[in-house]
Amino acid sequence: MPTTDLRAYLFDAKPHLLSPNVSTWLTQSKRFQAFVEAHPDKIRKKLRDTRDREAIRDLGCELEAAYWLTQDRRLTVEYEKCAGRTACPDFKVTYTTSYTFGVEVTRVHDVADQTTADGSETRLMERIADKLRQMQGGMINLLWVVMGETDGVVDLAAVMTGLRERAERRDP
Repeated sequence: MPTTDLRAYLFDAKPHLLSPNVSTWLTQSKRFQAFVEAHPDKIRKKLRDTRDREAIRDLGCELEAAYWLTQDRRLTVEYEKCAGRTACPDFKVTYTTSYTFGVEVTRVHDVADQTTADGSETRLMERIADKLRQMQGGMINLLWVVMGETDGVVDLAAVMTGLRERAERRDP
């Protein structure tokens, strides 16, 4: 399908916040275009149903992750491919037909505003914990985190240690 027709279908030929980025990715990458052509109805529905500005940015991060994943010829990327599950990773990725892993994309908003007195980024910790339910057992899972505004460096090791400690204490 020509890129212009694909864009018109995805965005109903109307202006959209994500239209410039998606248009660029479609033009720059035949593999991303093939990915979109394989999942046009799903992407179109998400674009139409996502109204809130922050949710649109979240979807933009998800589609950008698909763009970057499709740049590696060794990877085959499928969108929300889950067998009978209601919650699953955003992408099922196969590396050279041998290894399959799930990729869940999340965007953390305003991390700096969520910092506690002890310096741990609670918002990031909560976001990661929330996304774990979408991971599939019995396979490798990757969590792709896009950070929002921060006032400095986020200590990811401290966040993950804090998350592990909370899990070990069975903290809900």
